[in-house]
Amino acid sequence: MKNLSPIAKLSIAINAVLIIAIAVFLYLQFGSAEKPAERPVEKTVEATSSMQIAYVNIDSLLLNYKLSEELNQEFTRKQEKIKADLQRKADKFQKEAAEFQDKVKRGGFLTQQRAEEEQQKLIDKQQKLQILQNDLGNKLLADQQEMNKQLYNKITSFIAEYNETHKYKFILSNTTGGTLLYGDEDCNITNEVLYGLNSKYDEDHK
Repeated sequence: MKNLSPIAKLSIAINAVLIIAIAVFLYLQFGSAEKPAERPVEKTVEATSSMQIAYVNIDSLLLNYKLSEELNQEFTRKQEKIKADLQRKADKFQKEAAEFQDKVKRGGFLTQQRAEEEQQKLIDKQQKLQILQNDLGNKLLADQQEMNKQLYNKITSFIAEYNETHKYKFILSNTTGGTLLYGDEDCNITNEVLYGLNSKYDEDHK
């Protein structure tokens, strides 16, 4: 799971939480950041029993929700900056280590003690570099978790508001490889959820 993209990780995280909670409430409308979105026709699911159920495709939602795109781009920029900074420090360390080895071969140290002191300095630098790498990795993980939390709260808050008028008993999440094996397209409200979320995003960024 370490190699998954932020969007993929977020998709799995949201799906797991909703399944555990038996997935009450989730997502509305489909939009595009590249062209004006048209309000989709809202769906009405005819109840054949006392349970009205709809579902949302989380993969499509997260790929096209404007806030998700914004946060993911911000996270990617931060990730690339940290990667570049660490690479510069690692290159500098490798250069110093190579110079030390070359100096040892040439007998550039007057005493064995002096060579050992320089070697210890390199060991200390290497350890500090590893600690820095771990700290920055943990910071990125915390940032990603905060991003996931922000998106989850936005989505579930919107779903609760949306369902005040639509009155679904359950709104399930669906992801590629998830637990929902089949869903009638008439019960798919992804476009509605996405449209509503992006409309709110646009209002907040006027």
